[in-house]
Amino acid sequence: IKVRLDKVNYMQRGAKVSSVHAIARLENVSKRPLAYHVVLKGEAGKCIVRGAREHNAVSLRPGESAEIVVCAGRDKVRVERLEVMEVTDLGHHYLSQISPLALGQDGTTAAAHQPLVSVATCANLDAKTLAAYLAAGTASWADVVDFYSRHDCHRLQFFPGYRRAEQPLEVLPVAPPR
Repeated sequence: IKVRLDKVNYMQRGAKVSSVHAIARLENVSKRPLAYHVVLKGEAGKCIVRGAREHNAVSLRPGESAEIVVCAGRDKVRVERLEVMEVTDLGHHYLSQISPLALGQDGTTAAAHQPLVSVATCANLDAKTLAAYLAAGTASWADVVDFYSRHDCHRLQFFPGYRRAEQPLEVLPVAPPR
C-alpha cells in the first residue's frame, strides 16, 4: 500500500468539484488473483468529503492495482482493517460481479467498483442481507468471499452457516444443510 496526494474530481451538491485527496494505491504483487477488503481512514478521523476513482473494489489480478480515495485534504492515512484471500482466475471473475456493498463496503466504494474486464453485475444479489450477516457476525468476509469465489451469484445465493473451506470441496455447488 502506497499513499500519495492528488486532485480528484467529484460531484458535491450538484456541482463538479476538484480538490486534493489522500489516495492509497493497492497493488497485487503476487502470482495469483487476490480478493481484498480494506478499510482506510484519515488520521484526523471521519471523512466528510470524499471523491472516488474507478477500480475493482473486490478482487485484483496479478499486477493490477486499485487507487482508493481515502479523504479530501492532506491527511495521513491509517489502515484500520485489511483482509486478503487468494482466489482462482474463475473466482476473481465471479467475485468481480458482486457489489462491494455485499461485502461491507460503503456506497462511495460500491459506486467506484469497475472491474477492468466487463462483467455482468449480479442484480438479484441481496447486498443488504449479506452486509447484515457480516455486521451481526453471522458470516465473515472470508465466508462470503469463499462462497462467491466458487459459485456464480447469478445462479446461487450465499446461505447462513456456510463457512470458508480450508480444504478443497468435494462437491460443488454447496447446498444449505437440510
